[in-house]
Amino acid sequence: MDSILRPFIKTINPEDLPAEAWNIVLGKRDDNDLQELYQQVSWMFRAVDIRCNGVQSVPFSLYRGGEEIDNSADWQNTVKFLPNPEALFGLVEMALIIWGAGYLYARDNLLETRPFSLRYLPPTTINVKKAHSEYVLDENGRPLFSRTEGGTAKEYTADNIVYFWKPDPFVEWGPPASSPARAAALAAGVALDVNLFASAFLQRGAIKPFLLTVKGPKKATELDKLKDFIARIFAKDRKKSWPIEVINADEVTPVIIGEGIEAIAGKEAMLGQSKREEIATALGIPHSILFSGAANYSVSEKDDFHLYDKTIVPDCRFIERVMNDQVFIPLGYRMQYHPETLDIYQEDEEQRAGAMNAFMDAIGKADTLDMAQAMFTIFGYEVSDEAMKLIEAHYQQKEERRQTFAANLNPPKPGSKPEAGSETRQEMEKWLSKITRRWNPRTKSAAEIGFEPEYISPGLHGAIMGMLESCKTLGEVEMVFDYAAEWAGYP
Repeated sequence: MDSILRPFIKTINPEDLPAEAWNIVLGKRDDNDLQELYQQVSWMFRAVDIRCNGVQSVPFSLYRGGEEIDNSADWQNTVKFLPNPEALFGLVEMALIIWGAGYLYARDNLLETRPFSLRYLPPTTINVKKAHSEYVLDENGRPLFSRTEGGTAKEYTADNIVYFWKPDPFVEWGPPASSPARAAALAAGVALDVNLFASAFLQRGAIKPFLLTVKGPKKATELDKLKDFIARIFAKDRKKSWPIEVINADEVTPVIIGEGIEAIAGKEAMLGQSKREEIATALGIPHSILFSGAANYSVSEKDDFHLYDKTIVPDCRFIERVMNDQVFIPLGYRMQYHPETLDIYQEDEEQRAGAMNAFMDAIGKADTLDMAQAMFTIFGYEVSDEAMKLIEAHYQQKEERRQTFAANLNPPKPGSKPEAGSETRQEMEKWLSKITRRWNPRTKSAAEIGFEPEYISPGLHGAIMGMLESCKTLGEVEMVFDYAAEWAGYP
């Protein structure tokens, strides 16, 4: 019989079955679970919202050729099909976080080449067309899509669907199987389950799960009455719970088979904290941003920068690249984000400039190359071989200027230098102080800062003026006066 039926038995390759033919029983959460976690786990909701707001806050411009024709600061919708780009890109960002993919519907404009409008589509409503486990592509190598609308499946090409697919190391080509929300799903699921357990426990009157045992054989109707009574005790409708009823039974004994809320009391804070941190880590949100009091002000300020630099800006660049490739460039436009204009980047640049000024000032005051190299170590700078050659040449010129300065003074032999008078030293300090307050190296030389000496000898004054003309930094000016102080006692 088996040999007779075998020719009529059709075998099916499991890979040929559509996605809806499978049900995930254990292991990972599906898209419905992700929706539940986003809607009911406050930390997940807030983390997604923070990233969405971050993308919406980054300024961008639209160009035609090299000319800016529109910008987010004063959006005029010059292209006519993008009335609210911040909201649209925010939705795309949220989809990328939850599913790793995002879709926009580009409705055709029959009168012009540009789209009539761009509309967000939830990724759960989009299917990428497959045949025999392989994606079906059009003649240009682009994917084809299908979407059920009003009970009818409709097919679309990449001319009508703008698709955002984040890279996935487990997917050769197509929509990703991974996403930040999926990475956080386990931790968010634990947080949700703890909340649901506590809520259910309180809804049933804080009664632990139990079994009822009765003595002796009972009629089914009597057992049904008992079950009905217990069911009404556990009723979610609090108006119907806590009934008063008399049961005719020789003995009814409850047997506790579950735990109460005390099982998680004390542990919930520790458990909740670790799961919240896992959610924040998976979604790329620094803990100090998601949790108040997680860090001091200075750490929090740095974390604000890290959020944008490592999470928000890369997502903006991804959205920018997809929009340019699939929408703007084919229409003759180009979109570009400008994160460098954000206050957080401006503050970072000011800090960098301040640190560089302090470094350069310290280098300028270093008398020798060894001292300069020590400054590199203190400030944590690595110097290339080419830069080190320039620095060595600088200190060689510095030593030559010092020798020239000493020669111009024509001092007597070493060992016969007189002590400098206190009036001369004080006057040189006033001169240096005046230069420090008024000198701008970009507009004039230090020698142009006028000073009429009273105690400094004419020869020393002339030598100082000559050396000041070649000074480029305040450190070099200070070095001139340090050298001059050694010869202040000579005419």
